Amino acid sequence: MSNKHFVLHSNLWTSYSLQDPARNTVIRDLVIQIKNLNPDSVITICGSEVGIYDIYDEFITRIRSWFETTGKKFIIFSPAMPEKFNKEYLSFVEWYQFSGYDICNFEVTTNFYLDNKPILTNPTKLFTCYNNRPDSYRTYTVDQLAKFNLLNEGIVTYRYLTELMSQIDPNWKLSDDFTYYTGTPRLVDEPDFVLHQGYRPNDLPRSYLDGFIDIVTESRIFDGEFFLSEKVNKPLMAQKPFLVVSCPHYHQWLKDFYGIEPYTELFDYEFDDLKKMEDRVDGIIKNIIRIREEYKTPADYAHLLKMLKPKLEHNLNIYLKVTATGEVLLKNIPEWMRLDQETLISDYFIRGMKDYEHEFCNLHCFIYGVINPYHAGKYQLPDISR
Repeated sequence: MSNKHFVLHSNLWTSYSLQDPARNTVIRDLVIQIKNLNPDSVITICGSEVGIYDIYDEFITRIRSWFETTGKKFIIFSPAMPEKFNKEYLSFVEWYQFSGYDICNFEVTTNFYLDNKPILTNPTKLFTCYNNRPDSYRTYTVDQLAKFNLLNEGIVTYRYLTELMSQIDPNWKLSDDFTYYTGTPRLVDEPDFVLHQGYRPNDLPRSYLDGFIDIVTESRIFDGEFFLSEKVNKPLMAQKPFLVVSCPHYHQWLKDFYGIEPYTELFDYEFDDLKKMEDRVDGIIKNIIRIREEYKTPADYAHLLKMLKPKLEHNLNIYLKVTATGEVLLKNIPEWMRLDQETLISDYFIRGMKDYEHEFCNLHCFIYGVINPYHAGKYQLPDISR
């Protein structure tokens, strides 16, 4: 390999607002630097991001002529590929499916069981539905829960309602976004549960294990944006049945890609194939309404939990196993990226590789800290039975 690959960090300019002049400066300087270095390729690994178009469209617009003139490639590793990239940038974009979130989820889950933390055992509420960052599909989900008088049946939060919107617009009115939710009950987090202030996105709120079913509002909902973030890892880790507001065919993808079995004993997944987001949410709400009518007490939830226990354990075990074996992580990773243990990553890549939080470094460490030892019989998965 005569030259090196230039590694782009996905967070280089995303911390700046679109209006901040510093954003323009960072992108401009990067383009100049890449052209001067003339690397074999430009690579970005965004295993925890799906919105690649949102992050890199401005960068690609500025450097597109260099890619087309030199024949060099912009190599993207991410969970999903935006349709526009396939249509407009096909000549110089090379995409590999890679879910770096699996590495983070694996570490969090194994530590969770090594620390003997509690899992779902005695739920007293029908469901949980935690929401932080505002989005239209989350607003619609909460509004439908309100429409069918489900808010008091579960534990629902929406930080957006009580904190963010009042800061953004003091004149914001609830009716601007909701049809059925009137502001009661207040959808607030536990007082000390503030992300990035003592809590990580992977951490479980104290009330999380009070709810039987987790209605997960994932980070992405559009066609092909399959993504297993910490939001879905939480119910897997806590051995809790779940339904996910995400893209079409999401639950089928969990089965096909990871081997995570749907909870057909409890849910009707007909909604999973519907194209319209509202229709998929409505299908999830119908499941919750039906279960509410059939199962009304904590004793009923305990009975269902006992029935589902083998599948709950299976789903967590299979997710840990396919991650530890590299069956999913390395499925689409080219051979030249599978560096031997003695090779320094900096021998192959330029820019910023001393940052050991970078996802390339995380992958390298995971291969030699978990995957290879697992195949050699020197790494054991945690015992998840409780």
